[in-house]
Amino acid sequence: MSRKDWELIAECIKRARYYDASPQYALALDRVTGFLNTEFITTHDNYKAELFLSACEYGKLPRESEVEYDYSR
Repeated sequence: MSRKDWELIAECIKRARYYDASPQYALALDRVTGFLNTEFITTHDNYKAELFLSACEYGKLPRESEVEYDYSR
């Protein structure tokens, strides 16, 4: 995988974060992000975990006012 691939995955996770403001939803996204992060660390020498987690907004719980319900993206 290349940096471009990691950026695409991170962007998708980040966008998904703004579909629901519930803590359970954010926790589920963080778990998926964590699983991907672990796999990338163990399988790719050039992978930068801190950049990926930051790009995914790992640990962020959006406020209700930030949530978009547009599923057409």
